Amino acid sequence: MTKTAPTRPGMMPTTTIGGKGIKGSKMPSPSSRCSDHGTFKFNCSKPSKEDPEQPCGKGCCTHRNPNNNSVFMKRRACKECKKLGEGGYDLCDLHFVDKRTCKKCAPRCKEHGKVKANCQSCRLEETNTVINLTSLSTDIVGLQEKERRRERLNEEDFLEKESKNQMHKKSSEKKDKTILMASKTTLSPESDPDPDVEIISAFETTQTLKRPKPTIGDVEWVSEDLTTTAKVSSISRAHPDFTIELCRKITSTVGKEENVVLARQQLKKGETNIDISFTENDYGSYQYRLHLRRTGGKSA
Repeated sequence: MTKTAPTRPGMMPTTTIGGKGIKGSKMPSPSSRCSDHGTFKFNCSKPSKEDPEQPCGKGCCTHRNPNNNSVFMKRRACKECKKLGEGGYDLCDLHFVDKRTCKKCAPRCKEHGKVKANCQSCRLEETNTVINLTSLSTDIVGLQEKERRRERLNEEDFLEKESKNQMHKKSSEKKDKTILMASKTTLSPESDPDPDVEIISAFETTQTLKRPKPTIGDVEWVSEDLTTTAKVSSISRAHPDFTIELCRKITSTVGKEENVVLARQQLKKGETNIDISFTENDYGSYQYRLHLRRTGGKSA
């Protein structure tokens, strides 16, 4: 299975591994279905191909269904198993019908006087309550997310202003120190043939020349069994001063988003294509992202 991500490495594709459905899907995995009859394996009530007198699923007993003699009864709903004390857990003890819908012994709703499991009015009220609670929960989560985003932006603004103030302070101190040292410096007889010449002032500077960042042309995501590989191609200006990291975004217990580095690879000078992979411990749905990080080294 292969998926192609956007051209920017900061995007987060969702990769599905191992043939499983999307996380949270109610579709059963192929291993839980009967290969002979296409139903749920445990509750398959049709005769087994090896022994037609035995049910195919382990959740069924050897008693035939009185309404359809070609299939067996499910053990939890079998009246004969209930009498023998070997099953019938879903049946009431007195009338041998479903506990939830027995008209004589099933619990009834006090408001409408009907069997609670069959009362449509109660079901509608419960559904409306669940909908209201879900909507309220969604609103609360949205407000909490907005508040966390506002706090994060305020913190980033504060850190940026503090960083600028520190840089300005250091620059001012360095400039004052340079002027003071230049005003006190004179030529000594050993270093200059004319000792009468005095240096009035001097100016110094330090320039940091950063190597330009590499650019990435395309990223292709390939999943095989438990291993996901990011195939990075069309890299320009590659250099060992930069590293490509395969990360996963997680949310910490305090609600802050963090990136966990799964694998990293340092670029080589002039290379144009690299593959970076990570192998999961289990099947599921995972989110990945690529980071291009400057690792240091001599600037050029």
